[in-house]
Parts: sequence; structure tokens; C-alpha cells
Amino acid sequence: MTASPFLEFFIRHKTAANLLMILMLVLGAVSLDRLNRQFFPSFDVEVVAVSVTWTGATAEDVDANIVQPLEPELRTISNVKKVSSNSYEGSASIEVEFEFGADMKQGLADVESAVGQIDFPEEAELPKVIKGEFFDPISKMVLSGPYSVDDLRRFGKNIKEDLQRLGVDKVEINGLPNETIRIEVSETELARLGLSLNDIAGRVAQTSLDVPAGRLADGALRVRSLG
Repeated sequence: MTASPFLEFFIRHKTAANLLMILMLVLGAVSLDRLNRQFFPSFDVEVVAVSVTWTGATAEDVDANIVQPLEPELRTISNVKKVSSNSYEGSASIEVEFEFGADMKQGLADVESAVGQIDFPEEAELPKVIKGEFFDPISKMVLSGPYSVDDLRRFGKNIKEDLQRLGVDKVEINGLPNETIRIEVSETELARLGLSLNDIAGRVAQTSLDVPAGRLADGALRVRSLG
């Protein structure tokens, strides 16, 4: 068995092999400082999801009144690669995939603008538009002590705002009950006013509304007053 000419050269010239090894080590050391190193690499997910809830509607109604009017508006957005949708009983989900390297901030704004052009059924809830993102949990904090739930909620919100000001992208608060308003009326007062509990519930439903409050930035952003 004969060695290749490449190996024969280094067998005959041992100094050349050492020089080559030293050259590789020097080039590696010089290149080390030029490598892009990040503990949490930043990258975009080229996907924006739209979901609409319409309680009580059939899948056919959801497809005809939500998905079909919305899909053509989404397909005309610049840099859109693919639009896929699913219609379920009571809800619809649409996924908009953009070309690799597309500006996702602009893509999210374009999707929100397209969604705002559609007249959804009055019974449907407000559409939710979410840009695809990856988050890695880095820490968990537990708040406890001889405080009321309202105090703990306030402490949690203050900590969340402080962390976001420091640059943390996402902070979630879990474990607290949803805030509710309880209306209690005595039977004597109901009889005096000539009202029933259903009458009061109807009055509350009529006055607790999601009201449009106008537009900003030449109509690009809509402002609403919830509740």
C-alpha cells in the first residue's frame, strides 16, 4: 500500500506539517473574535396568526362570513408566501406565512390593517392578531405574604412593568383570579324599584360595551374603549 502524495509530502517535510498546524491555530484564534455569539439568538418567525371567536356559529357560517372575506385581503399583502385557514364550530384560525427575511413588524401591521378592513358579524368577538415568536422561560418568581389578592395583583403588575422597562420582552402573571365586579341588591330594594335581577343584568349589558373611539396615524390604528 502506497501513501498518497499529500501524506508523502508531510512525511518528508515534518517542519511543513508543524507550520501548517501553527497557521491553523493562529487563524482560528483570529477568527474567534469575529464570530457572532449570542446567549439567546434573535431571529424572526415569519408567521402571523389571526383567530376570531364566534360563539354558537357553525363551521359553515364561520367559513362563509369570516374566512372567505378575510383570505383574499391577506393574500394581497406584500411578501406573503402562504395563507392557510381552518374553520371550526364557533371559531376560525388563519395562519399567514411570509417569505424568509421579510420585515415582520411591517408584516404584522399589514395583517392588522387587512383584518380591520373586514366587517365581521356583530356577534363575533374582536379578532386576535399574533406574530409568531419563540420565548424561553429564564426565571420564575413567586409572590406571597399577608396581603390581599388586590395587593398581590398590584405588586405583580409593578414588577412586570419594571422588568419590561429593563428590556425583558415578555412577562406573564399567573395564578390570580380574574377581576370581577359584583352587584348586590336587596330584595326590598328590588321590590321598591319594581325591578328584577334580570332587569338589572340587562341594564348592565346595555351599558358595558366595546365602543370604537376613532383612528390614529391616518387610519392605520384603531382605538376602542372596552367595557
